[in-house]
Formats: sequence, C-alpha cells, structure tokens
Amino acid sequence: MVRATVSAQRRPAFLFVLAIVALCFVVLPSAALAAASPTIAIDPSVSSASAAQAVDSPMVTLTVVDNGWGANEMRFSNTGGSTWSVPQAFATNPTWNLDQDLTGSAQADGVRALTAQFSTDGGATWGATATATTLLDEQVPTMSAANGWWNNAYPYQLKAVDQVGLSGVASTAYRVNAGPWTTVTNSAPFMDRNPFITPFALAGSTGTAYTIDFYSTDYAGNDGWNYFAFAEGAVKNKRIRPIITSYQSQSSVTIDSAAPTTTATGFDTRWHRNPVTVSFSATDHGQSGVGFIEYSVTRSTAQAPGPWTKGDAVVVSQPGENKVWYQATDLAQPQGNVEAARSVNVKITPTTGPVTLARDVTATHDKAFKLRYKIVDKYGPRAMSVVVKVRDSTGVVVKTFDLGTKSVDKWFSVSCKLSSAGSYAYTVYAKDTAGISQHRPAGSAKITIK
Repeated sequence: MVRATVSAQRRPAFLFVLAIVALCFVVLPSAALAAASPTIAIDPSVSSASAAQAVDSPMVTLTVVDNGWGANEMRFSNTGGSTWSVPQAFATNPTWNLDQDLTGSAQADGVRALTAQFSTDGGATWGATATATTLLDEQVPTMSAANGWWNNAYPYQLKAVDQVGLSGVASTAYRVNAGPWTTVTNSAPFMDRNPFITPFALAGSTGTAYTIDFYSTDYAGNDGWNYFAFAEGAVKNKRIRPIITSYQSQSSVTIDSAAPTTTATGFDTRWHRNPVTVSFSATDHGQSGVGFIEYSVTRSTAQAPGPWTKGDAVVVSQPGENKVWYQATDLAQPQGNVEAARSVNVKITPTTGPVTLARDVTATHDKAFKLRYKIVDKYGPRAMSVVVKVRDSTGVVVKTFDLGTKSVDKWFSVSCKLSSAGSYAYTVYAKDTAGISQHRPAGSAKITIK
C-alpha cells in the first residue's frame, strides 16, 4: 500500500519531466533549422553611398555575421567554389586577398566575387554558403590640362577620366599659385564613364602667369596626390599602393588676351585693268604668336564679310569695286584671340569697257543743234577720253568733239552746226578709267539736216 501511494503521488511530476524532454526533441531542432545562414560583406574603401561597392586594393576587410547558425570554421573562394582556401576559425572581421587564388600575371581591375562556406563541426562537413561582390579599382583617374598661352576670355578647364569599367571620377581638387585647395564634387553616378570637366576663371592681363596643381579622386578612393614629393613637404597619411604611378599633376599657363594686328599691301585707290594681289602680314601683341590670317572678298557695298579663307594673299579679279576683308588669330588656347575684321577696296575694270548711247536728231542747216549722248559703266563712276565724231553719208568724218572726262549714267549734250542738208550720223567713243575702250559697237545715232 505504501509503494502504490507513493507512485501515485509522484506521477504528475514524472509526466512533467517527460513533457520537457519531448519539447527538447521537438522544439529545439525546429529552432535550429529556422536560424538564418551566415552572411558576408566586403567593406568599401570609402564611406560613401556612391562607392559602397568599391575597393581600392585586393586586400579587403570582411564583415561576417553568423545569424545564430553556429559556425566555427569558414573558408573562401575567389573562383566561384572551384578552389577553396585553407579553412580558418570563424571570425567576424577577417581580412582577405581578392587575388589570393589567382596565379600567373596580374589580374585586371573589375568586378570581383567572393564566396564563403561555413562549418559547424570544425570543417568535417561544409554547409551554408554566402557570396559578396565588389568592384576592385586600383587605378587613379587620368587628368589633363592645357599648358602655355591661355586666352582668359574662356574658363580654364581640368579634365578627369576614369578607365572603362572602373568606379568613376568622384571629385577634382585644384589650387592656383600655391593658394588654398578647392574641391569640386562630381554629380555623376558611380561608374560613370563621361569625362569630369572642372572649369574656373583665370583673371589678369596679358603676361600674367599661373601655376595650377590638381588631382582627382575616384569613387573607390584612389587619388592623384603625390605621396612622395609634395611641394609643401607633407606626406599624405595613407598607405602607398605600388600599382599607382600617376600622382598630383601641375600645369603652367600665361595669359594672352591681346589680338594680333594685320597689315594689307598691294592695293590702291585706282581702277585696274588686270587682277590685283593683296598680301597680308600680321604681328601678335600677346606673344603667343600668330596662328593664321584669313580673308573674305565681297562687293564694296557689303556690310559684313562672307565666308573666310585662310591665307596670306588673295588675287582679286572680279570686275567692279571689291571689298577685301582680313583678320588674324593668335595661338592662345583654347581659342585664339581674333582681330576685329578690317577691309580695303580693290577696283577691277571689266574687259568689255563702257557702253555709249546716242539719240537721233533732226535740225536745219546752218543752225546749231544738240547731239545727245550717255556713257553707261556699272563698274566705274566716270568715263575717260570721251569723243563724238560726225560722219556724212559717205562715212567721211566732218566734225570731231573731244569732250574729256564725263560722269556715267547721265545724259550730256554738245552743240553742233552743219551747213549742208542731208543725212549724217554721229558716234560716241569713250574709255573707262583703266583705259579700256567702249563696248563694240560704239553707240551712234542719225542726224537729219533740212
């Protein structure tokens, strides 16, 4: 009786113990199975959202999170799992060389993938796998800038370009004549391929000299600072990467804001029967030197030059009054100083000469009458050596009038008297200012004398 009573008293406690043991076998494995797998991340070189996926060296620091999985060993692969590193004890911030599994020649920069595998039994079996990617970028951006004479009507420019597939230019820093540094941030996105142009003004008159120091930094943290021999004697507090061979850059420019002056020769104010050659020579006042001379030939009434042609001489042969425009441009960068266009007039007489006109007239013998005539010449303002000749019906010249110089496009008259009735004719002769006779046939008209 006593034993039975005792057993009855202990039964609830016994059942409670059994329930706890069952719970251990059912609940705990389920919790273990629900734990997340470990994760890895590659810490970026620069603390910036724009560069969160870039590193500037293959030697990286990892952030490993176990997530309750219970890992005690881990190993890594740079080859997607085809080869693995020697296992090592689990750590939350190990270092790793992204080139560790590579052999042979140096590998090009670009996107690198790292695979990690974890074990809970000291490496006897391997379970969970995690992967992280990053952009390995060990190259500084390439920079360029002008040297020599600068036309400060235009802003000076620094150009920075990163290699294709790398992180892209993040900023450019510069200083002028050892003054304070100015940093300009690029608004372009991560891995942008476009050049980053940094413009700024250089004031001063012709002859003012400037020295510009500059470097660019990419989104991975590579910059062009000269680690070894910076002018101020400072050494940047950053490890030296042997791959980098391009350091802080420097350019020197001198301001040239004065345009050249061009002189034209070989022309005059006279009318010319033959083509005229106008020659040009230029002198630069800003010392960068004359780059080129250009000219344009228009009609004399033109208010502006037409298309420009480069050259130091032009042959003018078009009949009439021509206007020869000319100007010079110097060698200053980025575009030379351009001289204000100037011009000279060149007059070319046509080979056909002027046109003469006459009007028929009826008169009474022995009484004075008018012989009317006109000279037309669209290329010249006046006619030279104007002569009127009167002939009888047989062609014999009975009167000659030497009238000298006359204006063109205007009717004139000369008084004449003939003593005998009959039919006559008069002819008007003229030359242009270059000595070319009137267009054939000469203008003539009938004279009827009653």
